[in-house]
Amino acid sequence: MGYNNILSPRELKLPLGLERFSDKLPKVVLEIGFGNGEYTVKWAAANPDSLVVGLEVSFSCVVRCARRIKDAGLSNLKIIRTDARFMMKELFADESLDMVMMNFPCPWPKTRHAKRRVTAKEFADSLAAVLKTGGVFELVTDEEWYAAEVQKALSGHEALSVSCETDFSRAVTTKYERKWLAMGKKITKLSVTKTKKFTVDRRTWKFDWNNEEDTAMHVRPENPCLKTGSPFCPACRAPSGTRAGHSADITLPPMSTMIKNFWWKRSRPTTNSSSVSTSRSSSATRASW
Repeated sequence: MGYNNILSPRELKLPLGLERFSDKLPKVVLEIGFGNGEYTVKWAAANPDSLVVGLEVSFSCVVRCARRIKDAGLSNLKIIRTDARFMMKELFADESLDMVMMNFPCPWPKTRHAKRRVTAKEFADSLAAVLKTGGVFELVTDEEWYAAEVQKALSGHEALSVSCETDFSRAVTTKYERKWLAMGKKITKLSVTKTKKFTVDRRTWKFDWNNEEDTAMHVRPENPCLKTGSPFCPACRAPSGTRAGHSADITLPPMSTMIKNFWWKRSRPTTNSSSVSTSRSSSATRASW
């Protein structure tokens, strides 16, 4: 248990048949950007009546969370490495989630990164589609300007209603949340409730590997290597044509092997003296930035 709780988007039939994973659990909860998995695992353990699905783009975070799941022995928590901006609406059918959570997301303060915020209309539409009517999106942040921007943007959506709290407590908290509360820093919680049915178009059935948004979804179509116009396949990075169609005889190593290799590379001691010298030099350089 643990490593088996990592789901690969490329091997999933979309939208997800949640009954396959839930053992008929009454609630389905999604967390976007679970980081090291501390909060996610504790929340899932405290809510055994809920199937919890976590989405995260960082491979290292997925690995850390998988180890936590294995240590906790949880069966109601599944994690997927993918980008929620594109994949939330593809993974989940309309009216399928009871709750969506985001804890201290990056506010992306630069103007050129505005499309990555949850204030983007595409995210609001996806959220309004996948939540059940009466379902809640909960966002917790320590940035007041960001909370105000999210409240303004989402309250303008036809299917969403927003409320804001600054004086609240939670049974499960994150490491930084505890740190900031101890410092007396203001924390804001936005609760966004779906008020009526809403739907969006899905695009996985008309996948285009020449489209940047499509390739970012980490979903494999029938023949991702064929005639992409690039010297490398955007799915496997092999020279175009060498793995055309990702035929059935080409398989990835088991997730447990990939995880072990990841940790072995991170923990392997450096024995080469020149490597040690280079490492020290790099550290000194970083320290001077």
